[in-house]
Amino acid sequence: MSVHTKKCHIKGEVIKLRSEDGRVFEVPQKEIVRLERYLITPVSSDEAFSDLNEKYSNAGAILKALRLRENMNQTTFGKLFGIVQGDLSKMENGSLQLGRERARKIADHFGIDYRILM
Repeated sequence: MSVHTKKCHIKGEVIKLRSEDGRVFEVPQKEIVRLERYLITPVSSDEAFSDLNEKYSNAGAILKALRLRENMNQTTFGKLFGIVQGDLSKMENGSLQLGRERARKIADHFGIDYRILM
C-alpha cells in the first residue's frame, strides 16, 4: 500500500544534489547562493544552522531531522510512535518535552542514544 506524502513545492530554478549515500535533494537556486559560503569555508554546525537553532530546541531539531530523513509527515511519524500530530509539532518546536519513554522508543527505532532527544 502506498502512502500519500506531501511534496514540497519549490518555486524558481532547482538544483539537484546527490548525497554520498545516493539520495537526491532538490534545492532552490536561491538557497544554494545563500549557503555557498558554507560550502567553501568550513564552519561549525551551530553557525551553519543558527537559524534553526533559534527556531527549534536541539532535541526538536533532531526529532524533525529524523522524521524528514524518513520522508514522513508529522501525522505518519506520530502514528508510528503514538504521538498526535499537534503534540509532535510542539515537540519539534521545543514547546513540549518528548519524555523519557517516548525518547527511548524513537531512539530504539532509529538506533540512536535516547539522551540526545532529551
